[in-house]
Amino acid sequence: MLDHLPEMVVKETHGAGGYGMLVGPASTKAEKFRAVLKEKPNQYIDQPTLVLSTCPTYVESGIALREGSLVVNSSQGGGTKDTWILES
Repeated sequence: MLDHLPEMVVKETHGAGGYGMLVGPASTKAEKFRAVLKEKPNQYIDQPTLVLSTCPTYVESGIALREGSLVVNSSQGGGTKDTWILES
């Protein structure tokens, strides 16, 4: 995990709501977070950063989500959108 920290999303194992996490590619706190991970490695999990959809979504306040944002948790400003499959 530590070798690939700038590429990963790191979350608390018992966290919720998108708090206490590191989004490696967008973070300026990776080195500070590294010390926490070394101290309490069993309290965190990591996953690769995923490329998110680039399809704009219109909501009441305008176009949803900041360009380049990797936030998907709705309580942290992320969002969802319906997906329709017309044929399979």
